[in-house]
Amino acid sequence: MYLKSCFSLAIALVSLTVFWLPVAMAQGGAREPQDDLLLSQLHKSSQGKVIAEGKNTAGPTEPGPFSVTDYTVEELGLEKAVRVKIDGRRVTTSKAYRITLKGGPFQVRAMPATLHIDGKLVGLGVESPNLDSITFVTFDRSLLDEGATIKFGYGGGPASVELSDKLRLTNPK
Repeated sequence: MYLKSCFSLAIALVSLTVFWLPVAMAQGGAREPQDDLLLSQLHKSSQGKVIAEGKNTAGPTEPGPFSVTDYTVEELGLEKAVRVKIDGRRVTTSKAYRITLKGGPFQVRAMPATLHIDGKLVGLGVESPNLDSITFVTFDRSLLDEGATIKFGYGGGPASVELSDKLRLTNPK
C-alpha cells in the first residue's frame, strides 16, 4: 500500500512538471512574488489604450466553441519600469499588453485558459467574476503582429479554437 501511494505521488509530480512547467516558462519562467502581484493588478487595472479589436464570427449565429464573440488588445502603461523575462532574456519595459476575450459564460476549469498568437503561448487567462470575459497579460510586444492568428483553449497544449478575425492593429508597427 505504501509503495502504491509513493508511486501515485511520483506520477502526480511528474505530470505537474510535464504539463505546467512549459506554461510557467512561457509566462516568463521562474517569477518572483512581486511579479505575480503585478500580473494580478494588470488583469484588473483600468482601461488601457486599445490597439486592436476583432470579432469571432465562426458561424452565422454561433460565435464558435467556448463562446468567444470578440477580442480587445490594450496597451497598459506601467507606473514604473519593470524587469521581465521574454524569450529567456531579461528586459526592462514600461508597457504591458492585455488581451481580453469576451463572450461566455466561460467555465472555470481544472486546466487554465491559454492563449496562443501565431503558435506562441501568450500566457494563462483569468476569468472575470461574472465569467463573460477572460484576460491575458504579456509584456512581449513582438507577439502582436498584424494579421496574426489568435487561438484560445484550456491547458498547456495547443489551443483548440481559432478566432475567425486575425489580429488587426489600429497602428501596426
